[in-house]
Amino acid sequence: MNPINSSAIRIHPWIGSLYGHPKGIFRQKTLILGGSHYSDEYESFQTPELQDEWATFTNEVVEYYLDEKIPGRWKATYSRFINSVYDDSTCNDLRRAFFDSVAFYNYLQDIAGASPTEASNFDYSEDRHFAAFCEVIEQLRPKVVISWGSKVWDALPNDWGYGPASVKKGLTLETGTSFDIYDYPFADCTIRLVGVRHPSTSFSRDFHHSLFRELDLLS
Repeated sequence: MNPINSSAIRIHPWIGSLYGHPKGIFRQKTLILGGSHYSDEYESFQTPELQDEWATFTNEVVEYYLDEKIPGRWKATYSRFINSVYDDSTCNDLRRAFFDSVAFYNYLQDIAGASPTEASNFDYSEDRHFAAFCEVIEQLRPKVVISWGSKVWDALPNDWGYGPASVKKGLTLETGTSFDIYDYPFADCTIRLVGVRHPSTSFSRDFHHSLFRELDLLS
């Protein structure tokens, strides 16, 4: 797939080589929607001449995550989510298969400081973040968006430009746990938004795997 082309998008998404392909681990085009990135060098993000370097930051983060020689406690966030997809602890080959199969994008179009504790200083509801998100889904055309955490969920409006979402309330897993699903009309398609707990916190592998199975997201 060609790279994203938009002046509204400051930090471009990762697009896996099997995104939307039958050999991927998801049945349909799936966009994983995170919240924000962090970096000790966040102040340089505002330097105009460095914008091209920051545009590839998400791709670099994914590659760092998949490089077993690079340590980091931050990697646990990604691993928890990926383990829930497979319903098992994963090796690096399975983690790469996951990222090959999805697009990954962080909603906030800023580097949110040096650590997650600084994210509360940023306004996720600013129009520019939603405008960039709409450009991403316009070009990637996912059928499913899996959103991490409450910050992004609360910032997303109920209308993505083509009418309000249709809400399916009170769906129930075999465990008896209920959940809601939002289907958004978008251009000539419908995009399903699935909200999950942010995997940087307490995150149930079994529950989320059951949810993905119930929604028939996995191949």
